[in-house]
Amino acid sequence: MKALLSLAATLLFLSASSSDQHLRLIKSAPEKDSTLTEMPTEIRLWFNQNIHMNVSEITLHQLMNHDGMTHEMPVELPAALASEDPKSFFVPLPDSLGIGDGTWKVSWATAGNDEHVVDGSFTFSIDSE
Repeated sequence: MKALLSLAATLLFLSASSSDQHLRLIKSAPEKDSTLTEMPTEIRLWFNQNIHMNVSEITLHQLMNHDGMTHEMPVELPAALASEDPKSFFVPLPDSLGIGDGTWKVSWATAGNDEHVVDGSFTFSIDSE
């Protein structure tokens, strides 16, 4: 029985430590599925490990419904910038972009310790009324 408990503890430790080896998004601003009352000044992403800026990017699309279909309208963004935190990067959103009410899709890509590019996306909404 003691050997079985020891084996179970070892397997639990190995599975926990191996999951930390993979890059994953742990936080974003704006938050996933949030509704804001005004345009954010930046999109910032935080990860569970240091990232490689040479492959890091953020893109933004406004989601428009037309004829029962959702269309993604891209917004030209400045290049992603390194943060003071090596596990984070961001892109500023100047007023000149004209980001307003509606639903917005943030797509991102970056690489972590294993140098494999990982990507993902989330949405947020702006409702100023």
